[in-house]
Amino acid sequence: PGQSPDLWLRSRKFLQKHLNASRHTQPAIIIFTAARKGERTLRCLSTHVADSYSAALRASTAHIDGEDKSGLQSDQAKLEVDSELSSAFQAGDRAAVIHRFELLPAGATLIFYKYCDHESAAFKDVALLLTVLLEEEMLETHIRLQQVEERVRDFLWAKFTSASAPSSYDHMDSD
Repeated sequence: PGQSPDLWLRSRKFLQKHLNASRHTQPAIIIFTAARKGERTLRCLSTHVADSYSAALRASTAHIDGEDKSGLQSDQAKLEVDSELSSAFQAGDRAAVIHRFELLPAGATLIFYKYCDHESAAFKDVALLLTVLLEEEMLETHIRLQQVEERVRDFLWAKFTSASAPSSYDHMDSD
C-alpha cells in the first residue's frame, strides 16, 4: 500500500503488454529498488510480481540471489548466473528474479547482455526482474520515478566502475 500508484500502473501496463503479445521481440525487464528499510518489501514485491507473471502463463519463477554470488570471482559468478537462467528458461520458467543485483561481481553483470538485450536476447518470452537495494536508509515519500531511476543508475555506475582500477578483473570501466 505504500508504493507509488505510478509503480503499479507502469508495471501492470508493461507486463500486460508483454503477456498479451502474440510474438515476443524482447524480454520484459523491470528493475525494482528500495532503500535499506524497504529490503523485505522489495524482496516480497519482486517475488510476487514475478510469480504473478509466471502464473498467468502456468509456469514457474527462478530466483538468483546476488548475495550468494558476491564472494565469487566475476567469471565464476557469470557462469553460475548463466547456467541457472538458461536451465530455468529451457525448463519452462517464464520469469526470473535477480535479488540484490548490485551485489553481483561487476564483470558477472555482463552476462545480462545475453538475457536483456532488446535485439538479441536468448529468451524473448520471459520477464526478468532485478532488484537493487540503495544505500540510503529511506527514500523520500513523494520522490518522482525519474529521480529514483537516476539514483539507481548513479548507484550502479559507482558500484560497478572504479576510476582507480578501470581495467581490474572485478571492475568495469565506464565503456
